[in-house]
Amino acid sequence: MTEWEIEGKDLCIVFWGDAWSESDVMEHEIAKECPRVTIGWLLREDDDYITIAADYQFYKKTWSDLTAIPQGMVKEIVRVKKPRRRR
Repeated sequence: MTEWEIEGKDLCIVFWGDAWSESDVMEHEIAKECPRVTIGWLLREDDDYITIAADYQFYKKTWSDLTAIPQGMVKEIVRVKKPRRRR
């Protein structure tokens, strides 16, 4: 592990359908959900939510820019594989 790797956390791309709110919408413009994509480290995954962090501070060992997504809104989670090291 190098100083830049974060042990035990998967980098993920999460595709999900968010709730939305809008005023002054014509009936034909009504959508069921707002498609979204969030990229970050998967911190927690349970039956109710997944939690993704976009930022990690190595010197403090803290996470920031967290997004909690209800499992019912998650469409797909793609775990990004680490590239092989160059020799």
